[in-house]
Amino acid sequence: MLRHEDLFHVGIVVEDLQAGMAAYGDPLGLDWRECFYPTPDVLTPEGFHTMEVGAVYSRSGPVHYELLQQHPGGLWADLGLHHLGYFTDDLPGEIERLCAAGATREGVMHRDGSPVGAYLLLDRTRIELIPRSAADRLIGPAV
Repeated sequence: MLRHEDLFHVGIVVEDLQAGMAAYGDPLGLDWRECFYPTPDVLTPEGFHTMEVGAVYSRSGPVHYELLQQHPGGLWADLGLHHLGYFTDDLPGEIERLCAAGATREGVMHRDGSPVGAYLLLDRTRIELIPRSAADRLIGPAV
């Protein structure tokens, strides 16, 4: 079950990562980790699609900021606030629990055939679930 302390980031879609880092960095006192560009296979209601995404996390946190490069026509099409990101210890179980509570599955990201994240729409709010095991890779070790 998700807990409030599992919230680790807020995702925002921007037109350009570098411009977004500048726009959010100074006003909010943020510095950034390295940009990364994964190409997950995403299972949507229409089937599997390989999607390219550019992303960067703030170093400051929690709660961290994640900027995502806009990609028209996909999960990252609309500019602005995109999702609340939570760590989970049981990705498949948490997806099922939230769907049973009325959430809609938008996309489940896979790498090498295994799920590595998911977007669900809960009421009108998008939730991203990420395995806690990815924490060090995404935001660095806990201090």
